Amino acid sequence: MLANSNIVPFSTHKAKDAKQLTSKNKHAIALCRDILTNSLPKCFLFLDNLDDTLFKLADQAKNNLEQSEYFAAMRIFRIQQTNLKNEFTRLVLNDFDHFFSDSFEQSTSTSSTKHDVELSILQNDDLEENIAITRIATKSNELFGHEFTQLTRRFAQLINAKTISSNPLAAESIATHLKDVISPITGNLAIKLQAYKQFEQYAINELKMLCLQLNEQLIKNQILPNLTKNKPSQSNSTSTPPESTAHKSHADKESAQSASTIFEKLRHFINRESTTSSRHSDNNQLNVADQQSILTALSALQHLPGGQSDVSEKDYYQLPELRQLLTRHLQADAKSVSHIDEDTIDVIDLLFDFILEDKVIPAPIRAMLARLQIPMLKVAISDKKFFSTKSHPARRLLNNLAQLSTRWNQQKSGQQQLIQNKIDNIVTSILTEFDTDIYLFDQLNTELQQFTEQLNQTITLAEQRIVKANEGQEKLLAAQQHVDAVINLKISTQSHLPKVVLSLIDNGLKPLLKLRLLQKGLDSEHWQETIKLLERLIESVSEKPNRNARKKLLATIPHLVSELKTSLSGASFNQSHMKALFKELQACHIQCINGETIPKTQLQTVDSVIDLSNTIDEQKLPKLAAEKKIISDEQALEKAIALKVGTWLEVTKESLPERMKFSWRSNLTGHCLFVSYHGLKVADLPLAELAGLFQNGQAKIIEPSEPLMDRALISMMAAINKQSSPTIK
Repeated sequence: MLANSNIVPFSTHKAKDAKQLTSKNKHAIALCRDILTNSLPKCFLFLDNLDDTLFKLADQAKNNLEQSEYFAAMRIFRIQQTNLKNEFTRLVLNDFDHFFSDSFEQSTSTSSTKHDVELSILQNDDLEENIAITRIATKSNELFGHEFTQLTRRFAQLINAKTISSNPLAAESIATHLKDVISPITGNLAIKLQAYKQFEQYAINELKMLCLQLNEQLIKNQILPNLTKNKPSQSNSTSTPPESTAHKSHADKESAQSASTIFEKLRHFINRESTTSSRHSDNNQLNVADQQSILTALSALQHLPGGQSDVSEKDYYQLPELRQLLTRHLQADAKSVSHIDEDTIDVIDLLFDFILEDKVIPAPIRAMLARLQIPMLKVAISDKKFFSTKSHPARRLLNNLAQLSTRWNQQKSGQQQLIQNKIDNIVTSILTEFDTDIYLFDQLNTELQQFTEQLNQTITLAEQRIVKANEGQEKLLAAQQHVDAVINLKISTQSHLPKVVLSLIDNGLKPLLKLRLLQKGLDSEHWQETIKLLERLIESVSEKPNRNARKKLLATIPHLVSELKTSLSGASFNQSHMKALFKELQACHIQCINGETIPKTQLQTVDSVIDLSNTIDEQKLPKLAAEKKIISDEQALEKAIALKVGTWLEVTKESLPERMKFSWRSNLTGHCLFVSYHGLKVADLPLAELAGLFQNGQAKIIEPSEPLMDRALISMMAAINKQSSPTIK
């Protein structure tokens, strides 16, 4: 549980500031705590609905065992109902208390809530449970994300901080605490998922009401009472919040002159085919609108359907004519757009034209990102560093959304839906909440980063499971090959052996040797003893030409048979079959002791396998006509062998491209394991088959791409350089 590890680090205030709580703020905190104490237990009213659901599932159960599990779970939930409420409330209050605790300075070494949430996810072996928990947090953020953002800012105000890196009542933390109290109740995943589903349906509204009550209480206590009505002034909108400074590198600290130079080059590119006067001649009779008027007009357009991208009959996404829309809007007040603002509009138009044509981003996601044209235009008009500063919050968010979108594809799955919903929610948040406060982009960047980190952990866990499973299979195969080689070496000393001995070796000693090798290793006494037992068994049925040899055999047989029976007495062996084999072995031993020759009908020729140690598949590429080869056989094999783990490929089969990550290579067989963006296995290819894909052009290596904004600006600047380069005649 997270009871002892929920101290939240603040990026913008020192530890001593946490102690500087006024009596007024302490009173407000106490009132908020009372609201939490009274409201949190209401989140578990969903248990009544869960009881009905489990009863229906029990009634529809396929067998008595399944039915009993549902009835047992119903009983446990009823008995533990009060404990569940109390423990859930205690965990959330513990986060709350630690957040405002005077002992913050002594506790700074403790991990943050975010770290603990991630750790709990790392320990979760069930992907479906993880997705269910994530869905609760995502839906909560969708339903009352705006109210929660206000609550976060009020909490920061309470502790005299400009901003805080994490809110103790974050939806992710609450969802994790739900898992903390539900998971111990039952090990049945289906039952746990039903509990999470009921919480999602019935308790999230309670959390929204709780958030509203806390905001109302803090407003009554004069904690940012005008937050909703009055947003930060424009003078503050372009300043980068302290949180974003952590993302800056030395290379990102461009000067104002550099920013101006890049923007001027872009303006020059826009105006390359026409003069400035001709482009703006229509508005010469109107007063030029100031920046605030432009931003206000754009905010109005931002909420209109006409300000969004549209889809033509051929599924081509069309951007709105912003310059015309804005000009028409301003002309009502006898105002016009300035030359520099009009150029900014055209630069943003070019940027979003690039986004809609960028094949790296899936088409449906491109349409979502295109809706950000007006908000990004507002940012660019108010802050020209948007084009030159890589760490600019709005630019980072656009890049991060584009990067996340590369994991999305047309296949419907829980994870795909999560990605699409997250991108859609962030775009919607910008459209509905962004006015002039750049701080919103920092908040959304933090939210997106947390989501991406959690997604990465889930994917990594899934990939690790598959790799470990393959490594386990390889270990088994390697052990089997080694055992086969040892046995063949031992039996190859004989030209013939009794069938019963070969049967005992194949059905008894071979699996026993494999087990000893896997469990104890080649240097263990158990392995060596079993090898000696194999040698003694083979020796016991060899011809004994003289009396002394037969006499010695007679003395050793009882101990040999006793050891064999003990070693092969486990449940892994068919005891009735073993009993019959030992009876046949006894008859062979009697014949050997008496100096008799074992009949040929009871013997089998020993055909030893000379080479069982080959580790790589035969490297023969599929036959392909010379004209269809992109590269030679040697180059294709070399490329397949040199491929590094972690490399992404795009493989096209039946005209459908599929992206897959090279995750693991078998040292024994040379097979290459590939996984999807979900961390799930998509291919296990022999080395020769992989080389064949390179040879015929079906596979190509995906090189890491530049961030979206960088790609767009590089493309635009390349056009500028090309246009400005002298033509050689």
